[in-house]
Amino acid sequence: MALHHDAKLDHLRAVRLFRNCSHKQLEQVAAIVDEVDIEAGRTLCRQGEAGHEAFVLISGEASVVVDGNEVDTVGAGHLIGEVSLLDHGPRTATVVAKTPMQVLVVQGNRFAQLLEEVPGLPLVIMRDLAAILRSLGQG
Repeated sequence: MALHHDAKLDHLRAVRLFRNCSHKQLEQVAAIVDEVDIEAGRTLCRQGEAGHEAFVLISGEASVVVDGNEVDTVGAGHLIGEVSLLDHGPRTATVVAKTPMQVLVVQGNRFAQLLEEVPGLPLVIMRDLAAILRSLGQG
């Protein structure tokens, strides 16, 4: 089922990485995301592999596995794959859909273009990343 534009903005705004974006910045992020349905059991990303997209979870649950151990279950409002999207490094975890899911997919090349073209967006995202790291006791 397709989300209407305002619902897509609300889902993006709920993500910690985008929470301080202006309405205009969020509009531009919303313009590059694709809505996708994921079946239970599908692997969204695999630890150690290159990452080319990130996923904003709208509904459903996914298992986060690091070094073969399940470390978390995530659901609506979580962003998966943002680290590889930002630094082009390998995936830090494997993420598998536990239930059917609806996600917004952010393609890395389109996101990189946004970072270059949208005034202020890189600074907002860096500040949100810093806040996330501080909340984890790593900054």
